Amino acid sequence: MKTKNPTKKTAAPLRSTALLKTTAQLQPAAPLDKFKQNQLNDFVREIAGEEGLQIISCIGPTEITDETIEQSTKMKIAEIRSVLNHLHSYGLVEYKREKNMQTGWFTYTWKLNTNRALQNFITMKKKEYDTLKMKLAQGEGAQIYRCQKSCSGLEFEKAMEHSFKCPACNCRLNIVDQEEELKKLEGKINTLLSIHTPVTDQATTKLPPYTGEKLISFNR
Repeated sequence: MKTKNPTKKTAAPLRSTALLKTTAQLQPAAPLDKFKQNQLNDFVREIAGEEGLQIISCIGPTEITDETIEQSTKMKIAEIRSVLNHLHSYGLVEYKREKNMQTGWFTYTWKLNTNRALQNFITMKKKEYDTLKMKLAQGEGAQIYRCQKSCSGLEFEKAMEHSFKCPACNCRLNIVDQEEELKKLEGKINTLLSIHTPVTDQATTKLPPYTGEKLISFNR
């Protein structure tokens, strides 16, 4: 991605101001095994849909510019940059910035950050687990809706906002059993912990099987 020197009166093509900072030199990413790649894909699908998956598949273990991604997909460059910024906000990708001293344009090169992505995925799922378990323990019984692809779970109000269609894949949303949903979250978290060890001690403890008991917080 190339952008003009910010001192000139040209609009910055990136939406996130955080991306105006230059990062350290990127290191090549190691190829993922199939199982870990599937978990990463689940994360991408949940937060960025099929467009995010297209971009991640283009990046792979190498460094790549958004212009190269555009050549490999049918997506427009503005859409690609928007999705890249969104993925960056979740820690899935990182970038480096290089300036052409003759033209004043900047080139952004992107790569995956698998370890940080998996850690953030674990954190996100634990928050979902804690929230749902608390509601069940308090007898609130919030309704959860999910599509057949299991992209993401939405409560009734959010599902209604999307006309009961999944915001990621546009498939129909159906109500799911809450305790079954809790068990699925528990399984997903423990699966992620089996392939990735987070840097914080709090996140390394696997979850006990849910049996309908009162709330047990992760913050032990």
